[in-house]
Amino acid sequence: MAQWKNYFTEKANGDVAILDKKIRERVFSKIKFLNENFDQIVHLPLGYQWQGFFKLRVGDYRIIYEFENNLITIHRIKHRKDVYKNK
Repeated sequence: MAQWKNYFTEKANGDVAILDKKIRERVFSKIKFLNENFDQIVHLPLGYQWQGFFKLRVGDYRIIYEFENNLITIHRIKHRKDVYKNK
């Protein structure tokens, strides 16, 4: 099993900063789950302007990420009604 590292973009860091504490804990728990089970889960691909990216659901929130060379880059963490509006 490969060791995956996380990188949060500036936008993702901004998204995390405004999350409610309870949601933030759930998001980080889901990212930990992604790291630990990366090879066993089905990655949900996105289309249109988000082609090449994947989503991870955390209740009504979505984590938009991409991966390459054992690096998971987290691009956005927002409510589902807002996350796909701007890249």
